[in-house]
Amino acid sequence: MYVQRIFKRVLLVIFGLTIIGYTVYKLSPLISGPEIVINSTDTVYTGLISLKGTALRTKELRIFDKVVGMNENGEWGELIVKHTPYTTIVINAKDKWGKSKEVKIIVD
Repeated sequence: MYVQRIFKRVLLVIFGLTIIGYTVYKLSPLISGPEIVINSTDTVYTGLISLKGTALRTKELRIFDKVVGMNENGEWGELIVKHTPYTTIVINAKDKWGKSKEVKIIVD
């Protein structure tokens, strides 16, 4: 009897820890906030840069404080004028809970 009670409690603890662990695993991307992935930076013409990327878990994306449109998969693209001697591109992403992420890219 005593062994069965201990066995049941151990199984309940293992089951509870499994549920908690799985919940944390599934919620970790939401907790971490937005993510910005730069897929390509190409020079289209002299002085013009094509910048393409993906924004994950993002409500609003801004490049130089200008809102950039995204499709339903979070893919976006933008043409940026290149300045001499180099250009620093500032990309900001914000999710629906207010968390934000900033990425700076320096292009020669």
